[in-house]
Amino acid sequence: MQAHWVILPSSTFYDRVDEACAILYNTDNGLFMVSTNKSFIRLIDRLREPKNMGSVAFDDKEIADFSSDFSEALNICVLKTVRTEDNTKPLILLPILNLQRDLDKGKNIDDRLFIMEKKLRFLTGVNIWMSSSTYDNSDKKKVAYRNSYYKDVCSPVYDNQPLKDMVESGLLIKILDELRLSGVARVNLIIGSSFLAQTSPDKFAHILNKYPFSFTISCFYEDYAAIESHLKGVVINNLDYRVYLDKYNLYDGNVVFKELYSDKASFLYLVSDESEIENQGIENLELIPIWVTDNIDFFERNVMLTIEDLQNTVLSHQKIFRNMKLNANFFGVLDIDYSGKISPHGSESVLGNLKDGCTLLQAVCKEFKENHAWRLTRNLTSCCSCPFKYICPPISVYELRGNLTSVCKIRKSLENGKK
Repeated sequence: MQAHWVILPSSTFYDRVDEACAILYNTDNGLFMVSTNKSFIRLIDRLREPKNMGSVAFDDKEIADFSSDFSEALNICVLKTVRTEDNTKPLILLPILNLQRDLDKGKNIDDRLFIMEKKLRFLTGVNIWMSSSTYDNSDKKKVAYRNSYYKDVCSPVYDNQPLKDMVESGLLIKILDELRLSGVARVNLIIGSSFLAQTSPDKFAHILNKYPFSFTISCFYEDYAAIESHLKGVVINNLDYRVYLDKYNLYDGNVVFKELYSDKASFLYLVSDESEIENQGIENLELIPIWVTDNIDFFERNVMLTIEDLQNTVLSHQKIFRNMKLNANFFGVLDIDYSGKISPHGSESVLGNLKDGCTLLQAVCKEFKENHAWRLTRNLTSCCSCPFKYICPPISVYELRGNLTSVCKIRKSLENGKK
């Protein structure tokens, strides 16, 4: 005798927002559906109960209450029906998130941190502002513009305070020594114009070549040639450049690549409005949107996601589970400015200061405890009631600074009853 079963495939991700809203997502093909039928949602909940192991008996009368949702689920293969001989029940091994070392599990986070071994290995990236760029009064408009976005893209900052840079203050050696025990492979050194006057190229090269890291020097286009010339007489292993351009250093793109092109340099154009990319000869550049407080229309037109964008992306269970527990845009990355302040990337919060004796390990532990950015998931923001909160990319620095989650296109589509 054959038995008829409804099964929840192991390829289906399911998240219930509340008793009247849930999403089913097919990790094989990226197709998804949002259901607001309580009876249908209860069926999925039953399928997920440990005792049912992903399958329940097919019941025509029960399914009649949600036939439309059930048909859609079958069409996109987030549910399936099977027949078995001798009433044999199918057993489906559903993917689960391993929470053995979850910092949110249990009441005492200090106890959870205590059992985490080699905590510094969670540090996988570091941005170091080696020095600032100086300026005069004629540059104030440019300075205000660039200082509004420098933390977002890790570009140089303008500051006329007479501070020693990271080399002369000894902070760079302190950082690199501790990074030996971390998971960092590449160190991003952000260099402003004052670096040229303060830093001996021989001393700089000697320090970098002592360590087993790759290094990137990030700078503005107008400083790139001078910095490269300053370091021309020394050899630095595993060094490349990231060169930023914006509306204040517009150029003929052909000139840049003819005169300054290097296989060790990448050129990025920071854009805040469509007018900045018209007829600028920028075909060979990577465009990076920047938030400058008054360009929300630009972000709505060019950056913010739609449901159609989600339909063109296929996420694995692994990536969805990652979105549930950490922010891949920020996790494991620290920002260190030339005064020694340490912040988690994506946040203005200060975890400590190297000059006050704070170590990178202490900063990592403090971020794990306070969660300013690394574990900032959409579930902790105004996206918490959205069924797509784990399907969308992690919260970005633009959304945080501009409160862009409040004008989300996907949310508007849901409110308008679209999919």
